[in-house]
Amino acid sequence: MSERGSVSLLLMGTVLVIGSAVIAAVLTAGAVSRGRAEAVADAVALAAAGALLQQPGPCEVAATVAKQNSARLLHCYPRGATVEVQVAITTPAVVSRLSGWASIEMKSAAELLPAIPSKLA
Repeated sequence: MSERGSVSLLLMGTVLVIGSAVIAAVLTAGAVSRGRAEAVADAVALAAAGALLQQPGPCEVAATVAKQNSARLLHCYPRGATVEVQVAITTPAVVSRLSGWASIEMKSAAELLPAIPSKLA
């Protein structure tokens, strides 16, 4: 009888360890996806701001940069010298299945500042 109790405790401990590892992996993958979404949103906003005075326009550039980074451009709002963007990235399958987050959306903005001549040049 005492051996059966030991096996049950060992099995329960193993299930708890594996469950904790899965939860930690999903949380880590979610955090990495969020960081990636922030970085992509910033890159898209900077590229769009840099294209404010060029052809193609800022939103076309934003869409291209988003696509090159495996993201979707959801919104692009050029306002004066500022461009605000919103992008979405698809989460890894394991994160999507276990958390229900199929994608992560992130907003960012960038401003085109006038060039300041360097006194050192």
